[in-house]
Amino acid sequence: MNKPVLIAFLLTALCCVTAFSFFSGKGRLQEIMDNALEQAVETDLQRRLCEEKLVSMGSPMNRKIKEIKVTSGQGTELFILEDSMEQYLADKLANQYILSTIHPIQPEKLNRLVQEELRKQDILCPTAVGYRRGRGERKESPAEFSVFDVVLTSEADSLDIKGEMSVQLKAGCPLPLIAGQSPAYLRWGMGLLLTVTVLTAFLFPRHTSYRISPCEPPHDNRLVLKRDNFCFCIAGQQRDLTEMQFYLLEALCRHSHQTVTRQEIASLLWQKEQTDDVSIYNNRIDSHIASLRKLLVDFPDYRIETVKRFGYRLTGPGIAVEG
Repeated sequence: MNKPVLIAFLLTALCCVTAFSFFSGKGRLQEIMDNALEQAVETDLQRRLCEEKLVSMGSPMNRKIKEIKVTSGQGTELFILEDSMEQYLADKLANQYILSTIHPIQPEKLNRLVQEELRKQDILCPTAVGYRRGRGERKESPAEFSVFDVVLTSEADSLDIKGEMSVQLKAGCPLPLIAGQSPAYLRWGMGLLLTVTVLTAFLFPRHTSYRISPCEPPHDNRLVLKRDNFCFCIAGQQRDLTEMQFYLLEALCRHSHQTVTRQEIASLLWQKEQTDDVSIYNNRIDSHIASLRKLLVDFPDYRIETVKRFGYRLTGPGIAVEG
């Protein structure tokens, strides 16, 4: 495998591992954000209940209810739940509904609680909490995100029994932070591939399939066909050849001053296409011969002569094949 192909392979593998690492880390951060917001909402609820001197009644953990009565400044309301719910969860939603009118959520304070929860997980990034009640205007805590940050957003979850309140968290996460949350084996894989790619780019020997040896000195007027370089040299001047041109010129060189038939040329160039009908190759043979003649136009001592209805013959003062 030559150097460019190897580097391309390593870069492709590095891109794949980096993409897996990014999406894995992003998913992990999203999970941490959701948990931090949930815990911050719970802490904020207890704080507001204490400030209003309201008591959160303890409820049996496993008891499920289908309806709940809520008494607030607007009177007593009965809420029928779509699905049965554990009573302690219903009490939280009811308390949020009661507090929404007398002591609503303040996004700045809730955002500080979120930051505290994230710091417990060693996550340091700017965040913003958005809050909305009913069809009212959305309130959001201020935050400054960098243009290089990946902004992750949580779903706008409903907080109260009536479904009028919702909060949403945004976090500006730099790419190193996201990569740092990916599994260790992906991070090690990225580091290993990056190291191997850099070492390959700077230490791997260059591929030298072509241009192995220079052309002969200018005083040498021979036509020297170089197999290692896929070129020919005359008087110090080099002409590059395609694969088909090379094999055709090689056949003419090895039989210099002799006629090489069209059948022999067809068998040499298209030996995998087994057919005895040479006429189907005539146009292609003529095209390759014409291209070789153009390459030899600067060297009048060498000519490819046409032997009518038979083949071609290369003539010149000196012809050699190397490699």
